Amino acid sequence: MTSSALGAASRMDVRNRSREARNLGGTRARYSSTVLGGEAPRRLIPLEHVRACLRIPRSRQGGPARWIEAGGRPRDRASAVHKVLKGPRESSSVEPIAVSLRDVESALPVVREVAVRTPTFPFADAHGGEVLLKLESLQRLGAFKVRGTWNRLASLSGSERRRGVTTISSGNHGLSLAWSARRLGLPCTVCVPLGASPGKVRSIRDLGARVRRLPRAELVRTHVEERWRSWPETFIHPFAHPATIAGQGTIGWELAEDAPDVRTVLVPVGGGGLASGIATAVKGRLPHVRVLGVQAEGAAPLPEALRTGGSARVEVPRTIADGIGIGLILPSMVGILRRALDGCLLVSDEEILEAMGDLAREAKVVAEPAGAAAFAAWRRHRADLRPPVAVVISGGNVDAPVLARALRASGPRSVRTPSGSSGRRRRSGSGRP
Repeated sequence: MTSSALGAASRMDVRNRSREARNLGGTRARYSSTVLGGEAPRRLIPLEHVRACLRIPRSRQGGPARWIEAGGRPRDRASAVHKVLKGPRESSSVEPIAVSLRDVESALPVVREVAVRTPTFPFADAHGGEVLLKLESLQRLGAFKVRGTWNRLASLSGSERRRGVTTISSGNHGLSLAWSARRLGLPCTVCVPLGASPGKVRSIRDLGARVRRLPRAELVRTHVEERWRSWPETFIHPFAHPATIAGQGTIGWELAEDAPDVRTVLVPVGGGGLASGIATAVKGRLPHVRVLGVQAEGAAPLPEALRTGGSARVEVPRTIADGIGIGLILPSMVGILRRALDGCLLVSDEEILEAMGDLAREAKVVAEPAGAAAFAAWRRHRADLRPPVAVVISGGNVDAPVLARALRASGPRSVRTPSGSSGRRRRSGSGRP
């Protein structure tokens, strides 16, 4: 090729690259940002892939020139979340977890030995929005976990009980296991991540369990590599076991009885045991209902797992909601979550704190950050959700400083109304015009 031809080819390449850059600027609104991390470049996923993952009707997604994030909320630009590492897709080497409506029904009499039937409470906010609150914050020990833990322990053999029990937990599961083990006379060890809620750790110790503090990275490796299989005690998995999931599913069974007209259910998701159990029960009894998981933006591997069909984890989860902050979807959980859930909504820590404050001020409900996540998702996404909507308030074990921070966050401020406009919220009872 001659020098003049080379020069023309080079100029042509520059023009093509410039045209591509202009096209990207004009069309990037048709794409959705997904998992990002640190200094890594943003990765854009075609909106069609997000639609397929979330199964959101096109009529609710707006025109092509809108951003839509993993939770289905139209945005002007992408919001950054933390880096998600993909795992392998489900394979024959991974034993998938399967739970049926019959499993949940069988768990009912076992769970009712220790758990209370929590109320489903109708709530209307200051803007006229109505939602149903399934108040597992009123459950024994202040969270839903005792349902699944007790159902799991009921299935242990004599030899498994004699070995004692152990688990990994950020708080509520460890608390439920410590309480259940004490009731059954079993030795109990709970491994908690460094930085776990001091109040929850203290409560676990008060119930007679031994507490081991380990770095989060080590606990994640224990989950991913199943190192717990070599432990001398019987490992009670916090979420990835059929008996545990069936026990949590009794919440969905009660919800279907209490609110047979419900059309959308929002459930917080950490490892996925609660969401998959509730979805199995609700959709088994009310097939028309859509069940959506809720995760914090800084610890959200679920959208990637739903999209790819493989496991996923957030390299460095960052969220105030420790109960859903594991940042990990195990290979064994992918199948049941993809079958059970209709998508995933994301919320920020700020929105979680505001939701906690609003629940305390307006509904007189004390919720921990993970417990308020589904309510936060309803506040943020309500215009896109088919009513009636029910949200699961999964727990109320919150340290006083965090609750105080939430009450400050929900003070007078400009807020989004259901129509998307802003209004000024005023403290009630102030005596001022």
